[in-house]
Amino acid sequence: MKNHYNLAQKGLLDISSLVNNTIRKYNMLTQGDKVVVAVSGGPDSTALLHILNHLREEWNLSLIVTHFNHGLRGNESHRDATFVENLAKLLMLPCRVGKGDIYSFKHQMKLSTEEAARILRYQFLEDTLKMEGAQRIALGHTADDQAEDILMKVLRGSGRLGLCGMPPVRDKIFIRPLIEVSRRQIERFLDQYDLSYVTDSSNRDQRFLRNKIRLDLIPLLERTYNPKLRENLVQLSSILRDEEDWLQGIVAQEFLKILKYHDFAKVILDASRFLDLHRALQLRLIRKAVETVKGDLRAIGFNHILDVLKLASQTHPSKMLNLPHGLIVRRSYEHIIFEKRTKEPVDFLYLVSDLKPVVVKEVNKVISFEVVDYNKDLNIEVDKNTAYLDYSKVHFPLIIRNIRAGDRFRPLGMESFKKIKDFLINCKIPKNMRKSIPLLVAGDQIVWVAGLRLDDGVKLTGDTRKVLKVKIHPPLTHGQLF
Repeated sequence: MKNHYNLAQKGLLDISSLVNNTIRKYNMLTQGDKVVVAVSGGPDSTALLHILNHLREEWNLSLIVTHFNHGLRGNESHRDATFVENLAKLLMLPCRVGKGDIYSFKHQMKLSTEEAARILRYQFLEDTLKMEGAQRIALGHTADDQAEDILMKVLRGSGRLGLCGMPPVRDKIFIRPLIEVSRRQIERFLDQYDLSYVTDSSNRDQRFLRNKIRLDLIPLLERTYNPKLRENLVQLSSILRDEEDWLQGIVAQEFLKILKYHDFAKVILDASRFLDLHRALQLRLIRKAVETVKGDLRAIGFNHILDVLKLASQTHPSKMLNLPHGLIVRRSYEHIIFEKRTKEPVDFLYLVSDLKPVVVKEVNKVISFEVVDYNKDLNIEVDKNTAYLDYSKVHFPLIIRNIRAGDRFRPLGMESFKKIKDFLINCKIPKNMRKSIPLLVAGDQIVWVAGLRLDDGVKLTGDTRKVLKVKIHPPLTHGQLF
């Protein structure tokens, strides 16, 4: 494997400067970041790794090379994984290689092969981020990928949100440092320094729409209509993305105006106020409500949004619409209700004998424990999923379980005891969700209704010396590591 470029030569400095400008423009990195670099072994991701490695000293970066072996191309898949491992060794960087059963996951989740592979790949990257304590995941998408993505969405009838293309930064974690670099620039850089990479034979398989667009449609349109097609598509996405940022702010404001109730399983909107709004805003508010309850918009198409709008426009009470992934939408008199179809969990009980994290599989949560000194330097997080208990007032072993008949505790700030059932009703927790709330028990005392309220008897006081920090972590994802 060749890797003998001179970092002082002009070509590398040019492309590194271009990438560095993109990084600064979109605030992709901060000094000292640990970055997970997704490397398939192809030209784009290989160039990304070399460029970030060149910028490593300037940004004081720690790089972790990652590769996900989809196992879909037999020996070629194994070759790619070996190439990435060897490249990481050559650059003296740590490397993690993951592998997943794409076909089993595809059939289990009823997905296309491409979508199943994408989901497992991203889950592996996020798992690596958490395990390594990293702050960013760098992806190798280029300006050409952006143009192809936008054109593919035009052909599929996407709205303006889809035409925004791939964001340079997503969720403050995923970054695309090459998003303003063309594939031609990447190839010229690799050729100039004789840098090795691998070629994915499936990229020429025209059964995939993206490949047909890249190999046939874009060259045809550039020859016949506009040689600057890719550049113009990327410019279109940039314009729409700026406008979309502005529109999202308006949608968020209007959503709060018509919102009557919201918890982690339900959103209720004011029907009359909703129906007074412009149709374009109504469609966006429906998307917002669905995303709020469901967590994403996967499997929700434009026809689903139109069905909800039709339902909302009807005055007949108790009409109901079933959407993908167990989402229900109902029109009930003056309300439009979005909610998950949920099953009440079975009873659970876990003994906590030490500070090791506990996985509560029945409700798909992880609860961690930490003992810290109580002093002025203690950073108390204002977070409903984190509780701080006076360590001297709780004694191991503790118990994590769900609600039982007759359970009582003394909510923080109150002098009298209250039934857990009544407390959850007051918190507007739906009946079918109440058994999903973990309770932390010390002896015969419920000391924390997780995510809602601490018991007054274990609160921090001026006499507190040590603190038991208890935290609920986000739901587990497929293949997540701890």
